[in-house]
Amino acid sequence: MARSNKPILWLPFAAGGLVAALIIPVLILITGVLMPLGILPLPYEKMAAFVHNPLGKLILFGTVALPAGLTPPPTPHGLSTGIARCGAASTAPNHSFAK
Repeated sequence: MARSNKPILWLPFAAGGLVAALIIPVLILITGVLMPLGILPLPYEKMAAFVHNPLGKLILFGTVALPAGLTPPPTPHGLSTGIARCGAASTAPNHSFAK
C-alpha cells in the first residue's frame, strides 16, 4: 500500500480543532468571567507585556488563525445549493422582482 500525504494535510485542521475545543473556552473563562469578577486579578501591564512579547504574539496568532482552518470550504453556488435541493426555492414566492 502506498503512503499518503493526507495526514500532513489534515494537521492544520486537527490543530484548529484542538485550539477551538480546549484553548478558546479557557480564554473565554479567564477573560470573560474570572477577571471581571475579580477572582483572577491580572493587571493591564502584565497582559500588555504578554501581547508585546514575540512568544505571546505567536500564541495569540495561533489562537486566532488555527481555528480558521475549521471553516467549511467555499462551494461554487454558495448556500443556494442547499435551499434548491430541499425544494424550498421552488415553492416559496419570489418577491425580488416585484414592482
